[in-house]
Amino acid sequence: MLRQILAVVAGMIFGFVLISALEMGSHLIWPPPPGLDPNNRESIAEAIRTMPFGALASVALSWVVGAFGGGWLASLIARRPRGAYIVGAIVMLADRKSTRLNSS
Repeated sequence: MLRQILAVVAGMIFGFVLISALEMGSHLIWPPPPGLDPNNRESIAEAIRTMPFGALASVALSWVVGAFGGGWLASLIARRPRGAYIVGAIVMLADRKSTRLNSS
């Protein structure tokens, strides 16, 4: 049981590190527009409307890679696929939560 819990925790950490690294890399390729105010929702909405497709796709891809990478590590540590399912579900919920926060 402890192995399962540690596997999920390690998978979550690894998954979110992957997501952060890939999103930072995409900022190097597609930097935010000059004058973007991260505290202003309208400024962010306008920046998202003008982003190229590759920039938006890279965000989605980073979440997919993070979910699969974290799930892979969790199942490797736990020696069962259950850890991967849990990590995938948590990452999916976290992405949903962050999307809801950004759109409201």
